[in-house]
Amino acid sequence: MIGVVGLGFTSVTFSRFLAIAQELGCDGFELCTIPGAHRGTLDLTEGTKRAQAKEQIEAAGLRVLSVAGYNDFSLPANHQREVAQLEYYIQLAREFDCRLVRVFAGDGTDPDLFAHVKAGFQRAVALAEEQDVVLALENHGHQFNDGGLICRLLEEIDSPYLRATLDTGNFFWAGHSVETGHRFARQVCSYAANVHLKDFVYGPDGSVQFVPLGEGLVDLPGIIGELKAVGYQGPYLSEYEGFGDPRKVTVDADLLKERSAQCLEYLRSIL
Repeated sequence: MIGVVGLGFTSVTFSRFLAIAQELGCDGFELCTIPGAHRGTLDLTEGTKRAQAKEQIEAAGLRVLSVAGYNDFSLPANHQREVAQLEYYIQLAREFDCRLVRVFAGDGTDPDLFAHVKAGFQRAVALAEEQDVVLALENHGHQFNDGGLICRLLEEIDSPYLRATLDTGNFFWAGHSVETGHRFARQVCSYAANVHLKDFVYGPDGSVQFVPLGEGLVDLPGIIGELKAVGYQGPYLSEYEGFGDPRKVTVDADLLKERSAQCLEYLRSIL
């Protein structure tokens, strides 16, 4: 299954996004859940509105392949609230006939961060198991943009309902070298239930700049080869966002479509 991450298209209306995904030959997409997504045209706050969105998706011949969940387990005092938030995303996934929620860990410099995150996920995984929905932890932020740390967490919790979302660009965004980023990616492959595909180059100032798949430094053929070797069966989702935070910038829809088409063409060539 191949598709795109909806977050990258939040600057276009939901109907336009579905039309683009359809034209690109996607099987589906990761559902963007941030407030005001797709220029405020995707309302997930009410059951009737969610039912309407589901009808639009089905009419376009698409599927929700994963749901974008947001949580932060860095502060134990907030765990009850954060688990309740994940329960909402789990229910959302079930309503859209999806069994996969992308999740985060949390960030910070607290020396007990790992323990806090582990405790939060132990509570969340119990809910996920009840609903038969997999939580897929993305390498995101700074502390948990570490392949070894992610694998340690998943091994210690040891549940089929907590797996990984492998983002092929985020290790480098977090400042790891090309060699280290690829090593982390290979570590996480065995635990992946979801994959976000990004590529990058270094800008003149040394910063990471994301580019269409196949135009950067990420060994995407190697990573996909490793995923295949470990029997990965989940979605491959292209996440081209252009420059800047997609929640704050407006990217031309035609440019998004053009660059995403490049990404998917390259992805198909190596799959």
